[in-house]
Amino acid sequence: MTDNPWSTVDSSEACFGYIDTSRFYGTLEWHPVQGREFWSLLVDDILVDGKSLGLFNDQKYTMTPDTGTTYMTMPTKLL
Repeated sequence: MTDNPWSTVDSSEACFGYIDTSRFYGTLEWHPVQGREFWSLLVDDILVDGKSLGLFNDQKYTMTPDTGTTYMTMPTKLL
């Protein structure tokens, strides 16, 4: 899970079934999964530096965050 597979530094990991609190700081937020195929979430806003991007207009959309790529799927009209 590193961009350099030859690195000897343990720089990244994925944890399943537990939370390694030594690998992050802040607060975890839990969201119910909307679709099993893609682990979709229901989203009502996107914040950047704590400020709303104003894309949703009080509506909710299904989005899929993907830890395996640099992409996030969302409805085309939000792009």
